[in-house]
Amino acid sequence: RNSQKEFLRFLYFSLGSLTEVETLLLLSIELGFIKSKELIEEILHEVEVITKLLLGLINSIKRKL
Repeated sequence: RNSQKEFLRFLYFSLGSLTEVETLLLLSIELGFIKSKELIEEILHEVEVITKLLLGLINSIKRKL
């Protein structure tokens, strides 16, 4: 039940959710809800770091399957 393939599927869902967060963040900036350039840069940097970590984990698991 809790197989590597199932975990991999969960990681892909997580990656999709992270992309949604990034899209909504960019939309919030465009609509003027977030004005702090420092905050925007910090959050986008965190999104980038998390994306790289998720992709690294996904690739590592895929190599083992």
